[in-house]
Amino acid sequence: MAISKVLIVSSVTSALVLGIIVALVLAHKVETSAQTPLAQSVTTLANRERVEPPTQTKSASQATTVMASNQATREQLGKSVDWAKKYYGAGDYFEFVSKAAKSAVDGDGRAALYISQALNKCLGQNIEYAKSSDPEADFNAKVAAQPNLPQWVLDKERKDFRSCVGFLKGDAFASLPERPGGYLSASYWMTQAYNDGDPLALAFHAGSDLTTASLNENAPLPSSAQRDIENAVASRDPRAIFQVGQILSGGHYSISPIQGFALAIAACNLGYDCSSSNPELATYLGCGQNGLCPPGISYADVIKKSVGTDGYTDAYTQAQSIENALANGDRIALEPFVKVKTGR
Repeated sequence: MAISKVLIVSSVTSALVLGIIVALVLAHKVETSAQTPLAQSVTTLANRERVEPPTQTKSASQATTVMASNQATREQLGKSVDWAKKYYGAGDYFEFVSKAAKSAVDGDGRAALYISQALNKCLGQNIEYAKSSDPEADFNAKVAAQPNLPQWVLDKERKDFRSCVGFLKGDAFASLPERPGGYLSASYWMTQAYNDGDPLALAFHAGSDLTTASLNENAPLPSSAQRDIENAVASRDPRAIFQVGQILSGGHYSISPIQGFALAIAACNLGYDCSSSNPELATYLGCGQNGLCPPGISYADVIKKSVGTDGYTDAYTQAQSIENALANGDRIALEPFVKVKTGR
């Protein structure tokens, strides 16, 4: 039973990674604190859920080597716009992209990453109505032809159409200098994010490389994936650390799913929003396509369902070590937690 539950989480993780792989593959072709135990609820700190520990004491680890810190990246993270919040709160992706484009061109990798995601989200609709002289009329006709669909599905279709229709009417990149091929390629912006060294883009790129390599059992795992994972975690970016945790919690690329869950817990404790209010976690938390999440669900519950209470305790203990290593700049201490399994 425990194995099947782990496989469920693994499949979810793989789905997200595969959602990114299209953009990255095309890019290659186109653009060569001790706390009380978790009871029935979790503690909210600054509106971000902190994954609660089992009863235990946090001990400080000795730093042996100071990791090469990316001070510029950290300063940027502290000053930059919360592009994730703007992306998930956008009712109009055309407007979002228009406002984010200049920052992305100027080197804000996170802005570029979410532009890529917005373009990917609208890609299907843009293709479907590319030759339409009246996209809205054609969309309304399509909806009218599906009278038996549930109301929430129809509402979602209308919302998705409204959020993307701007790309059919105007140029979101009109303020940018012209370039061969234009700017509508999602892969172009994901490559920009990666080249800018954005930690989350590094994590996505690593996941894509690992997924591609896994499709060929004779292909060696790329060394770039290991490097990208190490750098993503060393950045101390909670969102990037969480993404690495999802890659490694499936068990395909780690010795144990607990390795990945430990990273995810550390990300939650470092400030990533691990509550059901975070739209990025809807899939992990079992929220339906209609956006409704199980009452009181938390990411800690997901971990416990996957690896049990003992596994959760082990993951939390390892998360403490990860947090200590990051606080001390100890890259050697991080090695066991970011090591990608080389065997198949």
